[in-house]
Amino acid sequence: MNPSLSNVELVDKCFPSTRRDHVVGYGGGIKARDLRSPAITKAELVEKLAQSEQERQALQDDNQVLHEENRKVNNRMSRMEEEWAQMKKYMSANYSQPDSPGSAVSTWTLKNIVYS
Repeated sequence: MNPSLSNVELVDKCFPSTRRDHVVGYGGGIKARDLRSPAITKAELVEKLAQSEQERQALQDDNQVLHEENRKVNNRMSRMEEEWAQMKKYMSANYSQPDSPGSAVSTWTLKNIVYS
């Protein structure tokens, strides 16, 4: 070895081939696969898949329950709207003509309640 060589020249002389997948350091090298995340085994992947399937099934079940609740609420709302329309119709038919001068105020109030 030549003592007049710089550190860079010495490294170039000792490690002439330059490969992209190998990093040379003090006392050894680091390969690209060492820098990647650790390999996942097939058993771990199968376990993750089973867990995600269970989560998906639970979400589908929750979604189905919510759809059923929504359907019930919509049916109930429709019945309430029908009842309200019938009440409006009944109120307007029964209270449209004042029977006596004293009942004119209550008729006017009922009409405003029914039509507002």
